[in-house]
Amino acid sequence: MKHRFVTATLLLALCFTLAACKGKEEGTTPAATAPPPVTTMAPMPEPTTVAPETTAAPETTAAPETSAQGFQEYTMYVTDSVRVRVGPGTDKDVMGYHDSGDTVTVTGPEENGWLPIRFGDQTGYMSKEFLSSTPQ
Repeated sequence: MKHRFVTATLLLALCFTLAACKGKEEGTTPAATAPPPVTTMAPMPEPTTVAPETTAAPETTAAPETSAQGFQEYTMYVTDSVRVRVGPGTDKDVMGYHDSGDTVTVTGPEENGWLPIRFGDQTGYMSKEFLSSTPQ
């Protein structure tokens, strides 16, 4: 019985050996013995020097105008829809309107909480509570 077991084992080993040899004869190699793929890394690029960014000179704005009375005019921003009046006060007639975000040019000193502004080719008045020195 022991003799049959040894013979069967040898026969089985011979079959595996012949199968492995047959694959080599046909130009193929079994997957288990295939060499691992070779991975190559690309060479590192040479470091480059980057010149610092240059920025354009800031835009210049026109110098503030000076009114005939020697007042230096300046720009303000409208913070709400507001009426422009012919004089400083709510009792004065409305000559037009400005919307939130509009810019106005103040042409003179404050009068009781009202500022004179350029409105077309005329002077109008707006309450300073609806004006800001920064855009809204």
